[in-house]
Amino acid sequence: MTFPKAVINLRYLTHNLRQIKKAISQQTKIMAVVKANAYGHGLLPITRHLHHQGINYFGVARLEEALAIRRLIKDATILVLSPIPEENFPDAVKERISLTVSDQLALKQLNNIARRAKTKALVHLKIDTGLHRSGLAPDEVTGFIKVITNQKNVILEGVFTHFANADSDNRFTQKQLGLFREIALPIKRLFPHTLLHTAASSAIFRFKESHFDLVRPGLALYGHISFTSPKINLKPILALTTRISRIHRVQKNETIGYDRTYTTKRKLTVATLMMGYADGLRRAPLSWPQVLIRNKSAPIVGRISMDQSVVDVSRIKPTPSAKSTVLLLDDRSDSLCSLEAIAKKIGTSPYEVLVDLSENRVHRIYIHGKVN
Repeated sequence: MTFPKAVINLRYLTHNLRQIKKAISQQTKIMAVVKANAYGHGLLPITRHLHHQGINYFGVARLEEALAIRRLIKDATILVLSPIPEENFPDAVKERISLTVSDQLALKQLNNIARRAKTKALVHLKIDTGLHRSGLAPDEVTGFIKVITNQKNVILEGVFTHFANADSDNRFTQKQLGLFREIALPIKRLFPHTLLHTAASSAIFRFKESHFDLVRPGLALYGHISFTSPKINLKPILALTTRISRIHRVQKNETIGYDRTYTTKRKLTVATLMMGYADGLRRAPLSWPQVLIRNKSAPIVGRISMDQSVVDVSRIKPTPSAKSTVLLLDDRSDSLCSLEAIAKKIGTSPYEVLVDLSENRVHRIYIHGKVN
């Protein structure tokens, strides 16, 4: 068995999808956000399982992701949520990939490409309501709508925005929501089949008025949410493990790891793990704090290397052996090695911890579901 490995529980993925469905109306569509290798969980296996559960709408960030899904599911509706280079427009139009647009030039280019191909380009208009990262400014929307009305080979499939802080800042989220409603509802009257959407994971559970025609769950699908609520019953779907390759003793006043940053204060029993920062074991801004061996905590000591790391197992009895399994991310929310606990300790977000897991070096195993 290759290590490190991520064990991904598809039964829990189905459970989380059901929790999301409970939070929305039956008329509201679900677009599963599977960008960044499905947040580190594996793009195609996760997409395939969700499709088996009735999901046919997927959100990604890159055209390459969209094309991979198109090869897998011929009839899927796929939206690229981020801008793409104009040289990729022909491939997107050919493969019926919906694109996010926020400027008139891109709109006209897509129309011309679609006209020459004797087809239609599918677009979603993104409106910048306060995140100030991408999207059309509110005062530019009227001009944009005038232009799109004359683009006969473009279908306005959706209008959307993205919240800056829906997990905690109620006032600003309501401000964004009010601005979106003011702009988008008149567009909906002009284009009745256009889908309005604003809600990602946090807003799905905190702002029912933000659901509109479609919601975009991302992190929630994988069992996590950016705020604490006992009413939300999500189950983390991923557990990350590796193995011990060596057990040895280090004397007092010896150093461990590169740059000799850690000096032993007493005689230690240490274990070398088959996982390093190339696999996704973060060492900056703060180092990964600990692992679990037989449900007991073992702190990482010394600098994490590219392929290996070292933990102090002196307090674990009986002493672990080489080839013992080590848990780095637990699928239990109350664990010392839960995703949230680890992310907090190393000074980053759960998103970063997940997407840092190497696509090629961390072996992903899927249980309780079919991915073929």
